[in-house]
Amino acid sequence: MSHVAIVARVTVKEGRANEYVAAFVPLLEQAVKQPGTLLYAVNRSKDDPHVFWTTEVYADDAAFAAHCASEVHAAASPNGRTIAWHAGTCRRAGRSGC
Repeated sequence: MSHVAIVARVTVKEGRANEYVAAFVPLLEQAVKQPGTLLYAVNRSKDDPHVFWTTEVYADDAAFAAHCASEVHAAASPNGRTIAWHAGTCRRAGRSGC
């Protein structure tokens, strides 16, 4: 069995950082309850308050697919794209893209 790991760097638009953090609250609450989600963390850069790093680790592809298919994820995705200036870097298991 192979874990699925995601690391994403996101730069949010000026003045929207608090909104971005708030958008993650339901996702973080879901991650705690979701079988197969081993780690779901959001970190803010010390150097730039508009840069965030998200780290996700799932037990396997099925756990990752379940997370992506959830209603909470679907609701948060469009909001995140509106708030973010650009997605920057995203890596999944050593490959570009998520």
